[in-house]
Amino acid sequence: MFLPYEQAFSTAMGGENYESETLRFLASTETTIGDIAAAIAQGKPAGFSIFALEQTKGRGGGVDKATGQVRQWFSAPGNLMLSYVIDADMDYPKEVEFTDMLAVGEIVAALVPRGRTVYKFANDILVDDCKIAGGLYLPHPFPSRAAPLASMSVGLNIVTPPPAAAMRDKSVAVAGTCFADHGVDIDIPRFMRLFDAKRDELGRIHRQQGFTAILQRIGFADSTGLVTLYGRDGAPVCGSYAGFDAQQIRPDTYANFIRLRMDDGNIKALAFTDYCAAAVIRPMAAVGGYAPRPPDRGPHA
Repeated sequence: MFLPYEQAFSTAMGGENYESETLRFLASTETTIGDIAAAIAQGKPAGFSIFALEQTKGRGGGVDKATGQVRQWFSAPGNLMLSYVIDADMDYPKEVEFTDMLAVGEIVAALVPRGRTVYKFANDILVDDCKIAGGLYLPHPFPSRAAPLASMSVGLNIVTPPPAAAMRDKSVAVAGTCFADHGVDIDIPRFMRLFDAKRDELGRIHRQQGFTAILQRIGFADSTGLVTLYGRDGAPVCGSYAGFDAQQIRPDTYANFIRLRMDDGNIKALAFTDYCAAAVIRPMAAVGGYAPRPPDRGPHA
């Protein structure tokens, strides 16, 4: 989907922008999310992607409930900043966010087997309680288009984490980490080859077995398909998956809700900001030819 990586990456590393019919690779930008929205408005189709080596005013830290402002995500050169157009012609296109972030999480778990990789509801990947990656799905409704489109954005810390002040969870600063912190030597082109393969694998599962299979693979649903989330008071809410809702707050901001079918048959919509869940992603034997190092005797071995 995202090829050719090496040529685009080397061009951007030289300080110049690269563009083809399917991708744009920028040496620096304010935000790939804003760039992909403009690209969609200009008619770019599903599959078009924008990379950036450096991002100075990115989004992805959630929405500050007090101010209504979208928190920024800063990234120094060398990390992965990616936004791409997806086909939203499905019942619940937000399912792609979970599927693609699971792809990121499974790669991280394989490359950092000594760490404890956690998928934190709804779109963060943590290693040993420090954030290494985040994602953001946004709809882009254009009535003139025959088929609806949306965008998915992924930020991954490869060489350096943003400062804690740049990453906030419910107004609390959180620590960051990166592949380099864990001794993983990988660059953007190599990671993207792994990401392509993993997205294809999980995409087939999503299409053939349904989204509950993705929730089960993450660990948000048990073997029977029962989803469990936790309120701010720690009380669990359980039900079977019944889709997503989104309520537009501002032209560029959406509040997201997951819908669960309760035992009595009623549907309950749970706001992402009010409920949480976390699941440990198991390390695999290998991902894309990368074999993990043997586990040590540390606390997460």
